[in-house]
Amino acid sequence: MKKTILAAAMVTAFWHAPASFATNWFQLQNNEQPGAAPYTFWGFIQPTYTRNDGGTVSGIPATVVSPVNGANVAVPAALRAYNGQTALFNLVGPDLAHGDQLQMFRARPGVRGAIPGTDEKINYFALAELGNNGLTRERQAVLTDATVTFNYIPGARIRVGLGRLPLGEEAMQGVHIMDYINFTAATDQLLNERFVAPYVNAPGRTSPAVVGAPMAMSKLKGAFGGFRDVGVEVYDWFNRGRWEYAYALMVSQANGIGFSDDLHRGNHDVTARVQATYVFHGSGPRREDVMAYAWRQ
Repeated sequence: MKKTILAAAMVTAFWHAPASFATNWFQLQNNEQPGAAPYTFWGFIQPTYTRNDGGTVSGIPATVVSPVNGANVAVPAALRAYNGQTALFNLVGPDLAHGDQLQMFRARPGVRGAIPGTDEKINYFALAELGNNGLTRERQAVLTDATVTFNYIPGARIRVGLGRLPLGEEAMQGVHIMDYINFTAATDQLLNERFVAPYVNAPGRTSPAVVGAPMAMSKLKGAFGGFRDVGVEVYDWFNRGRWEYAYALMVSQANGIGFSDDLHRGNHDVTARVQATYVFHGSGPRREDVMAYAWRQ
């Protein structure tokens, strides 16, 4: 009886589920439509208010019972000092200074178009970030995209510059069509690269090692990767009736939105993605389709 009810509920949920979208972002972000103007200004803003209701840390005792001999062992003062403090996951990023905050989370002006005199064979895409997020950790304004695409070789379009890596679907999609303001934890923590400079026994360190374990301090260096990198990408897509197939291969410098190569000298990323899509109807960023894809970096 329970299995029958569960199966009926699943069928009902699927039948009434909202439409899903799996856009060809290689086409929308890397190329221009036929007849495109030499330049089109565009952009978006996302003012955001965030409030976390989580309280402060409490309950770290002065002593604990040793599991070895049952004796009372003093808890290090550096650990007890967390009592009364707010955990980082209850603070609003990227500042991590308050539990609630009103900010201009994203503010991105851009320009794109087809270069005149090239028979629409060369197009460009540029986008800047002026908001308060992980991309603007060190500078108030940064370039997130600055690419030029050459469409001369059949089956192999070539894009050069700073742009999105061919990663997972959520990492590639435009944020203005996301169902939520933030990325899922899997995409944000596994694909949105942080660059870390390690420091062991750094000068000015105030917290001793906890419970005798050697601790190494580290700090973020530069902006978040933002699913982007500077490099060369070869890609294209092919339509066969309602089926659409696409591939991309990108070699990049493994340094995120930074144009220099100071973090990973001599080390580069190779990212590849293939996808197959059955298009039901529609076009653009909200067409209705089913996509299967695989990527590797």
